[in-house]
Formats: sequence, structure tokens, C-alpha cells
Amino acid sequence: RLNPLDIPVTISMPANASGNMDVTVSSSSAIGGALVRINHAGVELGTPTADNMTLLYTDKNDVLSVVLYDGTIPAGKHTLFTVPVIGSGSLTFGDVDVSDEIGHTLQAQAKIGEALPTSFSVAQNYPNPFNVKTSISFALPKAADVKVTIYNVAGQVVQTINAGHMDAGINSVIWDASNVGSGIYLYKVDAGEFTKTMKATLLK
Repeated sequence: RLNPLDIPVTISMPANASGNMDVTVSSSSAIGGALVRINHAGVELGTPTADNMTLLYTDKNDVLSVVLYDGTIPAGKHTLFTVPVIGSGSLTFGDVDVSDEIGHTLQAQAKIGEALPTSFSVAQNYPNPFNVKTSISFALPKAADVKVTIYNVAGQVVQTINAGHMDAGINSVIWDASNVGSGIYLYKVDAGEFTKTMKATLLK
């Protein structure tokens, strides 16, 4: 077997996937082919699909084997393929092999992501009290468009932070309060159908 090129590639999937699960690839080189095996004892998986490459698969003895070829995934972080997870349970990686566009083997490693939040929540801003800048963190059980609105105690909007589309997981935004005075403020996080309001103290 040829020695792999010194180009690290990471194949990832979430720890507690359900619904349509994305298996992602992160690489500094374009990807021309891949073999990924997922152990799914006790968890039913549907038919995997891929947008950028031809996909073949087998599912035997609770091991889903996916082969991708005849296409290119550019360098960066991208979805390698998507597979429906019916129900929920623990998945692990088996063998993972990745090659570049001309067939050279790359250094592939498999990674299970941190468990995704099961519910929406908003943390107390940190630091609090704060001087000028503070971080507002929130947990998203699924991807959503996020907006953070800052109000003064009179209920007037003093700033809106359009964070854009954010993935499921723990996310945060920075509130720069350099344009407002000291006092008590409220911050409301809207994420899809979720919303929650918390209190922050600005001391300059």
C-alpha cells in the first residue's frame, strides 16, 4: 500500500444524529474519491445520497459502506453525503479512506462531533456586568436563522444583530455596546420558532 500524502482529511458526523444526517469532509485538498464505513448496530439507516459524486453503497451486518467516485469535492469543508437516520442511537465510524483527484491516498481520520443540544436555550451573557463588549451564547437543536435584538428598559430597540443562518450546536454572537450608555438591557434571541429574552448589565 502506498504511503498516504501528508494532507490531513477529517470525515465527521454528529454524535446523536436523527433525521437526515450529513457526513462532512474537511480537507485542504480537493477530494476525488472516498470509502466510508459506518457501524450502526441497533439504528436503522436509509439510502445515502450525494450531490457531487457517484455513490455506491452496501448495508450488511449493521455496517453501511459508502463508496464515492467520479466527481470532485473542492478543498474546504463540505457535505460528503447524506444518510437518513430512522430513530436515534449511537453511530461509530469503521474504515475511512480518501483520495485526491488523481487517486493519491490522503491521511484520513474519522471524528464524531459533540452531541447536539436537544433543546433551545440561551446562556447568561459573559462577562456580566460588562464594559463595551460581551458574548451571548445559545444552544440550537437544529440549524436556524438567528437574530439578536437588544432593548433598553423602556422597550426601545437599541441594536439588532442579524447573525444569519447558524448550524445546530452551541453558537455565540458578540454585542458591542460602545454606542450606548451604562444601564440594564434586555437581549432577545430569535432562532426559527424559538425565542428567549435575558437581562444584561453594562457598566462603563
